[in-house]
Amino acid sequence: MPARRSPEASGASKPGPEHDSGMNLELLKTEYDKSLAALAEARADLVAAQKRTALAEQRVSMLRNLLAIEAEQSSENSLDVRKPENLIDVAVDIISDNGGAMRLAELRRDLLNRGIPLPGKGTDANLLGRLQRSGGRVVRVDRGLYAVAHND
Repeated sequence: MPARRSPEASGASKPGPEHDSGMNLELLKTEYDKSLAALAEARADLVAAQKRTALAEQRVSMLRNLLAIEAEQSSENSLDVRKPENLIDVAVDIISDNGGAMRLAELRRDLLNRGIPLPGKGTDANLLGRLQRSGGRVVRVDRGLYAVAHND
C-alpha cells in the first residue's frame, strides 16, 4: 500500500480559494479605485482642455473679424488715396478718346468697362461728386454733359 503523504506535502497547508479570492477582491478594489481617480482626473483635464479650446476658438474668431475690418478699411483708404486720381486720369482719357463731351452715364459705363472702381455705391451721383473735385480737369458743359477742360 502506498504511503500517505503529509498534509504539507499534499498542499493542504496552502491558502484555499477563499483566501485567494479575498486577495483578488482587495486587489480589484484597489485597481478600481485607482481607475476611478484616473478617470476623474482625465475628465477634469478634458473639461479644462475644452474650456481652453472654446476660448482659443473665440479669440481666433474675433481676430479674424478684426483682420477683415482692417482689410476693408485698408482697401477703402487705398481707394480714397490712390484710386480717385486714377479715376480722373482714366475719365480724362475716355472723354478725350470720345472726341468731345460725354454724358455722365456713358462715362460711368466706360469707366466700369475698363475696371475702374467708382467711389461710394458707384452711382452717377458718386461719380459726379468725384468729377467736381477733379481740380477743374473735367468740367460740366451742359446738363449731364462733361468734357475735358481746354487748358489740359
